[in-house]
Amino acid sequence: MDRRRPTDEDRKLARQGLARAFAVVEEGNTDLLIRDEINVAIACGLLSVEDALNLLQGKPPSLGIILTGREAHTLMIECADLVTEMRRVEHPSEKGDESPQGDRVLSVAIA
Repeated sequence: MDRRRPTDEDRKLARQGLARAFAVVEEGNTDLLIRDEINVAIACGLLSVEDALNLLQGKPPSLGIILTGREAHTLMIECADLVTEMRRVEHPSEKGDESPQGDRVLSVAIA
């Protein structure tokens, strides 16, 4: 995905992922929900911060939610119980691994 030019398909897939997250919360059959890179999806305009906050506010107390990705919105950080910034110590690409590069810079956990 080109972060500067998300497509309608990118938006559709992001909405589908968020809808699935709401369904998981409503089903109540899990203790932990991880929304990988949701902060990037919000920063790129694929999802609204309000939708993500609604997900958090509708969760039962027993459900932990982990939200990852760079550029976390201030409102997401403010409602978090734990915010972590990560820095690269070592990365497979530095050893010649041809895997896609990427650093997880910020994760947000809601207990």
